[in-house]
Amino acid sequence: MENLLTYLHEWAHFFLHRNDETTPRYLKEFQAETWALDKMQAARITVPEELVFDSKMRIAKDIRGAVRRKVQRLDRSAFEFAWPYLQDFELEEFSGLVSVNELPEQRKDGS
Repeated sequence: MENLLTYLHEWAHFFLHRNDETTPRYLKEFQAETWALDKMQAARITVPEELVFDSKMRIAKDIRGAVRRKVQRLDRSAFEFAWPYLQDFELEEFSGLVSVNELPEQRKDGS
């Protein structure tokens, strides 16, 4: 299952990002990952929770990298995808880059 997700993810880069020099890396990764997950779900393939968890963790890591590289703005959809896996101090730090006051109340740890 993981190999299929990886394969679709890489195809998504080809379809979505060919000749794209301007989209930030974290956003390209988010778009490719969600495209791959969407295609699997559309084909009625049950995606194990662990794979979705890993996907969200990778995007959270990519967002951290983008913030370290001084990104000016975070894409709201990407941020919401990774939000449960960002730490509270990161949410505060990132608050100027994306509006966090309307994010879901439920966190990965139930808080």
